[in-house]
Amino acid sequence: MSVTKERRVRRLRKKQLWPSIVVLLLFSAIFVGIIAILLELLIGEAINGKVEIAYNQAERTGKQIIKSFRQDGRNKTFQLLKNLDVKSKNYTPVCVIKQNGTVVVQTGKDMPNVKERGIWNRGQEYHLYLDQTTRNQMVDLNNGKIKLSYKKLLYNLMKEPSGKETYAKWMQEPVTAIPVWFEMDIPDSNYKLAVKSNVLFKRRDLVTTLEVALVVIAMTMISIFLFLVYLVNSIVSQKRIDKLLYLDITTGGHNWLYFFEKGSAILNKRSNKNKTFWLLSIELQKYRNYCSCYGAKSGDELLERINGCLRSIVHKNELYARYAEAEFGLLLCAETKEEVESRMSILQQRIAKLPQQQSLNFKIGVYECAPFFKENGKKAKKRNSIDMKELYHDACTARENNYTNNGFKITYFNMTMLEAQLWEHHVEERMEDALRNKEFTVYLQPKYSPDNKELGGAEALVRWINEKDGFISPNRFIPIFEKNGFILKLDDYMISEVARLQAEWIRKGEKVVPVSVNVSRAHFTRSDLAEHICRLVDQYGTPHNVIELELTESAFFDDKEVLLNTVTKLQEYGFAVSMDDFGAGYSSLNSLKDLPLDVIKLDAEFFRGESQQIRGEIIVKEIIQLARRLQMRIVAEGIESKEQVDFLSDLGCDLIQGYYFAKPMPVGEYESVLQGVEERSLEGKMS
Repeated sequence: MSVTKERRVRRLRKKQLWPSIVVLLLFSAIFVGIIAILLELLIGEAINGKVEIAYNQAERTGKQIIKSFRQDGRNKTFQLLKNLDVKSKNYTPVCVIKQNGTVVVQTGKDMPNVKERGIWNRGQEYHLYLDQTTRNQMVDLNNGKIKLSYKKLLYNLMKEPSGKETYAKWMQEPVTAIPVWFEMDIPDSNYKLAVKSNVLFKRRDLVTTLEVALVVIAMTMISIFLFLVYLVNSIVSQKRIDKLLYLDITTGGHNWLYFFEKGSAILNKRSNKNKTFWLLSIELQKYRNYCSCYGAKSGDELLERINGCLRSIVHKNELYARYAEAEFGLLLCAETKEEVESRMSILQQRIAKLPQQQSLNFKIGVYECAPFFKENGKKAKKRNSIDMKELYHDACTARENNYTNNGFKITYFNMTMLEAQLWEHHVEERMEDALRNKEFTVYLQPKYSPDNKELGGAEALVRWINEKDGFISPNRFIPIFEKNGFILKLDDYMISEVARLQAEWIRKGEKVVPVSVNVSRAHFTRSDLAEHICRLVDQYGTPHNVIELELTESAFFDDKEVLLNTVTKLQEYGFAVSMDDFGAGYSSLNSLKDLPLDVIKLDAEFFRGESQQIRGEIIVKEIIQLARRLQMRIVAEGIESKEQVDFLSDLGCDLIQGYYFAKPMPVGEYESVLQGVEERSLEGKMS
């Protein structure tokens, strides 16, 4: 998976829910704070109004007494206060207090507690005393400030009416009457006046305030509830997205994204550090043939049943998933290979019981994920930097090295495979520099006529030579280039080099013969391949008739129309086109029928194996006769004995390539061969 795709998938599946949770918590905290503040303001405002009413009542009495102080004097006013009728309806308890807090005059038995003097500071500031004789638990003095207990006030408010009380009467009842003494200064004297008044609370006064508060609370709770519903829906939606993201549509099980992510988590888990895991790549052989015989739907059903069999053998901390088409990945926890093979035997037995129409064959590659050890030999705390893709690639490498096509064959990844991987990595690291530094060297293997033994052509072969690795044979790097696509650049390099050599020899006046160059199968996907080859050759001014282009028989299995058009164009441009390894595949005769080839090269396998020699000779004879009727030239490669040369000469084979005449040689040695041909040609003319 590309980095961009991984980023998009990660963004999709890891849609962050924590911002929504944080917003919910902040939203809730803010609204709770607002409610608390609002309740404080509403109830405080209601209480403040009641305190102000009580003060106004006390103030009226106080003003009369202060007026008497001014008009009648202190003594007369004191005497008047002492003689007040406490039983009068208009009686209001009053005290005169010195600045030092001593009570000078009091009316009746009521008097303030001068030690509990405080301030009511809501809107307007009032200095007041708590009542000495009638203490009320709703009032508290804290750091010189008078406070009311809202909790007790609300408790009294919520008392249910008695059975005989009507609701209207219950609403008019006072919740409580709080006696307090309001302090007033007497001008131009050392005395203060304290007037008693009751702060009266009725249910009717507070119910409206509470109703507003309840509405606000209800709206807040509804908002929080709706937000919670949204959050829950987001979580459920995310779960559904994760399920769909990890779902394999064909089998209904987990897909490869889940396998990689969950597998990495299992292997990196600290509690699994001392456990041995085995990563398996399981491939059903000839799945496409099964689908061709029984239909794609039956094929999907078979994969679903195999997925069920895998599910039945996995335990905790183990995984399975379908990778692609008929390939499954499996992560097992087991101590030994024997345990792995035992569980695979159970899997084989369960698959064998499936109601499929034919026997199924599997290839299994296994990679061992052993516990990690430190340099001192101790086990590491956990596996670090586990790359599931790389490990699975190793399991696939083991599977690809499994050459058994029957049964349930298991192959384990080993050091030989690792060395092959390291070599492949080394080749891929060096190939670009090698091309720039011209480390790829052209070798030429001459082709001779079997009749007069004269040079009739050559094949250009590539060799890789560098200071570090020395001489590298083609079978060690060509398959790697074919797999990674670098073969296209190598083809261009070889065509260019051969064109350059041929042009150089022509300028020197040497007699040149056609040199064939291999064109890989991958190159024939280009619709402008013929024009591309012309540009490579024409940059050196090389005649097209001295370049022969070899294509392998496997190219015939690709786009036939593109191949036919390319071959036709190449011939129109003057190039000869040949088919290499003719007879190695299964459609050789079709190739002759459909492609207008100039040359066919008989595969060397026709001339090997003494037990099949007679049959091989019959086939070679018929191919040569068929090629002649189709006006094609015949080249036999891999010829190593005089008997083979004589046999081919009798059949009319045009050219022979093989160790009998010459091995592949460097350009310098081949130039000596060309010079020998030129010298023999001059001797013939002089004679």
